[in-house]
Amino acid sequence: MFFDLSNIRKENFPFVYYLSNGLILNTDDGWTNDGDVISKGYPGNFCKFVVYNDSVSILHDDDRSFPLWHDTTSVTNLSPLEQPVYADTKLLVGSDMSISKERFAPYSKEFDKWDDNRVIDTIDSILLSTFENFLTNNDKPIRLYITGGIDTITLWAYLDKFTKNYEICDYNYVKHTLFYKNNKHALKKFWAYNQIHLWDEDCVLVTGGNGDENLLRGPYTLALMLKHYGLTLEDILQPDDYHYLYHLKKEIVIEDDCLESTNVKNSILNINVNDHQHWHLDKTLFFTPYKNIKLCEVMLHCSKDLLVLQGRSGFVNRELIARHDSSKLKYITKYKNL
Repeated sequence: MFFDLSNIRKENFPFVYYLSNGLILNTDDGWTNDGDVISKGYPGNFCKFVVYNDSVSILHDDDRSFPLWHDTTSVTNLSPLEQPVYADTKLLVGSDMSISKERFAPYSKEFDKWDDNRVIDTIDSILLSTFENFLTNNDKPIRLYITGGIDTITLWAYLDKFTKNYEICDYNYVKHTLFYKNNKHALKKFWAYNQIHLWDEDCVLVTGGNGDENLLRGPYTLALMLKHYGLTLEDILQPDDYHYLYHLKKEIVIEDDCLESTNVKNSILNINVNDHQHWHLDKTLFFTPYKNIKLCEVMLHCSKDLLVLQGRSGFVNRELIARHDSSKLKYITKYKNL
């Protein structure tokens, strides 16, 4: 789902759409052209260009999956330009490449305390709904690469609940498509595209991207919440914990100016909503159930005790796996990323 909206043809993109208002949309493969609407993806991870007489509206999920930049000549999500577009902003691009920005609130700011069972139940409900909505409307082959990571195993348990019609990939595979070959250096600057699967036919890869972050297991945001409670990662971690090696491999520095309850939670939401990891590449679509800031909103209602358990060994994930297929718990690696 890579693009460059400009007034010139960009040779590093294999597909080009000459829009009726004079602008030029350069893209990777896999887009659908319905005349004045050019789109890719599905609700939850999509991008759509709507063409008007004198402008183009760039539409996407409120929790936008991809980064965005612009300057006076281009709007793109491939390489950084002069002006970043943060996740609370949507763009309207004039035929003269003028930019109008619409601000919105991508997440709520209500932080009352919930019972921890309600937190886990709500996470479960969100993921069930996400899978049902996607699978009901998907007509492409589904693939899953079992990494042994807790996020992937969690998604496997949900996928298996709804369908057996998918392929487990036990190999690393990258098809060197024209767009990939032309832009490999730029793609490698996004961490998720250093370990990507890519096929040259229509398919969907289920990914665990944003699971660490939105389920409060990411080292920085977890450390931020722990410091709010007067704790550090070193205080909570034990040698047999799933996250022990991962969280202690580098020093996390937390500033003290956002540790009041509302500020620290707002900071985490703002960090996560601007954390873009997996969006579609050519004909390979990525199903990203964790790219949903509502999951993080729910997790921020949890108690300190649940936060600690989640930070140590992914307690919430393990509870969800046990609900839907406890036999899959044995496939989780002893330590994260090993």
